[in-house]
Amino acid sequence: MMTNLQPGRELDALIAEKIMGLGDQHCVRMLPDGTTERTGEIWHECPYYSTDRTDALDVAQKLGITITSLPSGRAWIAFKPLIKVHADGRWDITHNADCPFWIDHRLAYAICYVALASLTT
Repeated sequence: MMTNLQPGRELDALIAEKIMGLGDQHCVRMLPDGTTERTGEIWHECPYYSTDRTDALDVAQKLGITITSLPSGRAWIAFKPLIKVHADGRWDITHNADCPFWIDHRLAYAICYVALASLTT
């Protein structure tokens, strides 16, 4: 899903719609026949999830995404632990290759990547 999406307004709108439940974040224009169409522009109040750390942290908090920095401090790791609940009430938290994760020097982008990847797990 994210192979060619880079930080920017299109990714912000996707996060707003699919993760944060804010509805369609694209601007529309009224046509002469009374119908509407998307203009391709993003609504100006849509948060900057993919480039602003504060907005991205709202996404991380909503989905339970864990964030840590690499020891060098030059990159961030964002991942979403998978929780498995057993029939007898026990549960396990998985932190392995099955968890959506991303390593990047852009914290907000790493969070957005994991958020969208978690939709498919």
